[in-house]
Amino acid sequence: MIKSFNSYNYNPLYEAEGSEKNNSVKSVESLMGLFFKCYSIAATKVENYAETAADLIAISKAEENEDKGKLLSSTINKVTDKMKDEFKDLSGDLKQASKDIESLYLSIIGSDEGKKSIKDIKTASDKVITDSLQNLKNTVKEIKESSVADYRTYRYRMILEAEENELDGKNKSARQEILNAIKSAQPELMRQSNSGLTDALKKYGSDGVTELEKITKTLKDDKEWGSLKRRARKDKIEEYSNKIAELQKGINDLISSEAIKAGVDKKTAESLKGITDTLTKISSKEAEIKIAKAKKEEESKKSEAVEYKVGDLVKYKRENGDEATSKIEKVEGDKYFFKDAEGKEFTKDKKDIIGKGEETKKEEGNTEAIESGNVDKENLKKDGKNAEAIKEFQLNYNKSGYFGKISEDGRYGKNTEAAIRKIAGLSKQMANKEINTDGGKKLTKEIIELAKKLAEGK
Repeated sequence: MIKSFNSYNYNPLYEAEGSEKNNSVKSVESLMGLFFKCYSIAATKVENYAETAADLIAISKAEENEDKGKLLSSTINKVTDKMKDEFKDLSGDLKQASKDIESLYLSIIGSDEGKKSIKDIKTASDKVITDSLQNLKNTVKEIKESSVADYRTYRYRMILEAEENELDGKNKSARQEILNAIKSAQPELMRQSNSGLTDALKKYGSDGVTELEKITKTLKDDKEWGSLKRRARKDKIEEYSNKIAELQKGINDLISSEAIKAGVDKKTAESLKGITDTLTKISSKEAEIKIAKAKKEEESKKSEAVEYKVGDLVKYKRENGDEATSKIEKVEGDKYFFKDAEGKEFTKDKKDIIGKGEETKKEEGNTEAIESGNVDKENLKKDGKNAEAIKEFQLNYNKSGYFGKISEDGRYGKNTEAAIRKIAGLSKQMANKEINTDGGKKLTKEIIELAKKLAEGK
């Protein structure tokens, strides 16, 4: 686990705050914001990228010299090379932006004014990284841990997988792509809203954040989204993709145009504009990719009228949100009938069916699962027959550092049930392996082993 960079309230802040910031400090503020924007665009397009904290902490720790300029560029390039194939068309522009960021950074710190202002430049650079991380955390999800040392608890959320947002229903993948775009756009708008160099930047940032929050709310409302007609959903996806690109273009244009008003010299302002123009180009391309993908998915779904019949093994959503697999016993209209382990009949609506059961890896060897104390009261005792195994799981769960802490007392209650569901969810997200825990009421061998591996950092 990363143990440095104390907390999000880390504040060398501005030693220059009480005085007028010079051209070099203001220029680095703007440039570091563009770096983070460029980095976020790439990182949100990598599957399970786990080095975000390490990357940004390394940049914060670096001294303001030529090596840091190279580190800014190489960090963007490293993440860009890991992007999903569908976004490879963005690679050339991202690498050009990284090259221009390095060049402008070296120009700023190499100037006479820059050399005299290294201490204030370092403070300004650190604050941008710290603020951007905080805004990113607020954008994704509120969590209990506040320190970057516990960044592992949400580092996988940098990619904002569909499971993280618990999206369901129509256009799940397309909506997720829009949320990913919001994820890379919103931190910079929030930063400008809070500490933009001019009032115009602050207002644009604030208005932009409000717009994105409205879009996010709409996309996450499964019921309301599902009530829209197909054409309306398609239009919304296109509208939101274009809106995000428009907001990013607007803030990019303002950063460069307001720079001179804020006291940045003309040559630096022109260099900043070159970088923002490249980022605007990337945003437009990204919007086109998302719109094209949404259209393709919609057409694919139109041609797939899946009908399930008696005997089919299908996946469905439980009431607690978990996925389960069962064989269809009977079909009546849009209702499917199943039987549980005790032979009792239950039904699911057609909309609750996710897909064929064979599509998900099945759990093996679950015959010796430990049952929740809410099922077997013996497991609520600190000295119960399974207390040692339960305690070992609790210890490994806490040691993994991925989640909030639970008691390590060997008692299997609601908190331990919730912990088991989180581990099972991580298995689904990271390995596409579904482990049936009956909503956290079964502590299986697979869950015990996975918690152990996470604790060992494997």
